Amino acid sequence: MLRVLTQENERKQPEDHREEETVIKHLAILICFISPCSALAQKPAPPTANAQEPRQATLAQQKMCADQARKFFNEDKEQFKDNNYAEYTSHYDAKVNACYVMIHRFGDRVGGDSLGFDVFDAFEGVERGRLVNVKDHPLRPPLVCAVQPVGKENVVCHSSDEFFDLVKKHFGLERP
Repeated sequence: MLRVLTQENERKQPEDHREEETVIKHLAILICFISPCSALAQKPAPPTANAQEPRQATLAQQKMCADQARKFFNEDKEQFKDNNYAEYTSHYDAKVNACYVMIHRFGDRVGGDSLGFDVFDAFEGVERGRLVNVKDHPLRPPLVCAVQPVGKENVVCHSSDEFFDLVKKHFGLERP
């Protein structure tokens, strides 16, 4: 069939060739836009079974973190000795391979009883956040309120709610 069309084209006048070439070019452009040869028409491939899921902590990692948090709390209790009460909670963040411990403390301070929370990297011992409130003055802004996300600027907060929102966002630790 292609040979027949070519023979017919040879018999036509040069003016007819230009007209046909224009029509063919327009058809080729149209076909390219509506077919997969167009980058715009290509759809992204669906995710495969090997696509990486968000990392979840294994039971072994969670246990390792819990053990390290307990060790950190017990060994560093000296810095919390002036508190009447202290407890801790921990969280293993699989995305960044870090174990965080939040120590909740209550103690006597000048000007009233204080209520504090300290967040540490349990393996490195680096403090990542601190909140100190005077218990008898709940409407007063915190005495200290700051969070230091890994690899980011220090964030000064102005309320307990803001502190716990930042701690949840950056370290995965829940408000007690």
